[in-house]
Order: sequence, then structure tokens, then C-alpha cells
Amino acid sequence: VRNVAPSKGLNVGVCHPFETLRVYDYSHPMEGPRAVSLVGARNGWFSGRVVVSSRESIRGLRARASALVQAGGEGRIPAEAVQVRYAEPCDPRLGWRRWPLFDRLLAEVPEEIPARPMTIRGRKLLPVPTALVPVWVTVHVPDDAAPGDYRGTLTIDAEGAPSIEIPVRLKVHDFR
Repeated sequence: VRNVAPSKGLNVGVCHPFETLRVYDYSHPMEGPRAVSLVGARNGWFSGRVVVSSRESIRGLRARASALVQAGGEGRIPAEAVQVRYAEPCDPRLGWRRWPLFDRLLAEVPEEIPARPMTIRGRKLLPVPTALVPVWVTVHVPDDAAPGDYRGTLTIDAEGAPSIEIPVRLKVHDFR
């Protein structure tokens, strides 16, 4: 599959928190969803991110996280300790950042994420429009969490697409 434009259907990829995303970026279908890998300490908050994209508008997007279970141990971080949020494209009326970047994190995603063509100075630069939603996964590691490796899943659902499960991996260090 050529990597020249977003493909049809829903594509999900993992993105590092330090990567800058723009509304016209997309996940390449051949990359496939890798694991969201987090490293943290007890009593802290740690985030990772996936990118959901399509050449068509995305409708009914929902993401839900499972509990994180310690590998080879009895530790468990409940699903309620995993926060899922959706990045919103910048709106100059709400902040200082400008389009085509993202700004606020929303607890609820709009019912439809429209596919938009990329334009700079009035010129369309991509062959097809793109719909993109960064989905942030933030884990609050409890103060009494046992150190070790934890495993869980993030499930992505959208209208007209099969569910996609992304592994979530968390290494908890013995530190507060």
C-alpha cells in the first residue's frame, strides 16, 4: 500500500507524545496498531496517544480502556484509573495556537469528524481529504500499585468499521 494519502476505512496508529500532529496527518494502514507503551511511577499520571484517521469523515468514534493487569502478579489498575480524551483542532477563539495543530483535550468526541482537504495559501496539497483524531490515554497509577509490567487494551469503535484493539503496556517503577 503506497504511503501517499490516507486510505479508505478506519486506520489506527500509535504516536509518541512528543510528535507534533497536524489535522492533515494520517495513519498508514501497513503500520498497524502497535502498543501504547507507558513508563511511570506510583501516584503519578502518564500519557500515550493513538491516531485515528480516514479519508472519509469519522462518525460515532468511541474509545474505551480496559483495566491494566500485572504480568505474572496480582496487581491491577482499574479501568476507572485510565482516562481517554480526544484532541480538538485549534480554534483561535479559544486559545493562542493556530490551525492545523491540536489544542484542547475533550472528554467527549464530536459525533462526526469531517474529512478536510489540506490547504496552504488556498492550494490543496493532498490528493484526498483527511479526518484525524488524536486519542490520548492517561493512566493514574495508584499510590499502592505493585511495581512491574501491566497489560491492558484500548478498544476503538466507529460507525461502519470493525472494532480495533490496541495493546496498552505500562511499566510501573518502585518509586512515588
